[in-house]
Amino acid sequence: MRYVKVGVSTVTEAPHMIKVAPNNKFWCTVFLNSNYFQIYSTIDNSLIKQIDIGMGSWNTFAISNDSKKAFVVNTTNGNIMYLELETGTKLNWNFGLTFPHGALVNKTNDTLYVTSQQGAYIWKIPINDPSNYKQVNFSGTTHKFHEIIFSPDGSKYFLTAQNNSQVLAVNTTNDSIITTLSVGGFPQEMGVSESSPYLFVS
Repeated sequence: MRYVKVGVSTVTEAPHMIKVAPNNKFWCTVFLNSNYFQIYSTIDNSLIKQIDIGMGSWNTFAISNDSKKAFVVNTTNGNIMYLELETGTKLNWNFGLTFPHGALVNKTNDTLYVTSQQGAYIWKIPINDPSNYKQVNFSGTTHKFHEIIFSPDGSKYFLTAQNNSQVLAVNTTNDSIITTLSVGGFPQEMGVSESSPYLFVS
């Protein structure tokens, strides 16, 4: 087993998410108790770059399909930090979102999807016009959506509803619910197979 030391401090910074970029050249991590977004090489796990995004409860992030942008979610304060990964340029999107959590860029690379961990809705944020974001509401109980993931072909997306132990499959075109799957427990994270029709839920 190998481990990679991340972060910049001797105190517990609590790395909360790790993702490999679509181009497979680097991986990134973000922290619940740090002001840095870090980028590491997939070849030797060396630190390539770190970007100071300010202190926050940085829970999750999404990477654009061209591996050039990242969108980092501050769940407690409700803001999203937009990062240009090549230059380190950053822009704070602060729309007062309520407990945002899961984040994902769509297949056409023009919209950021963000879940509400305390609500029955998600936000769809146009990357080139973020202030013109849209809230998509789902019927039923307060789902408390934790995470979001697209199917490999992008025709649908899945939401973990941790409040009612369900996963929702949603049509990407019109945001209508295709089916609701009862999975038991407290569903949070997901992975999807690129070669088999399987969705993995933890």
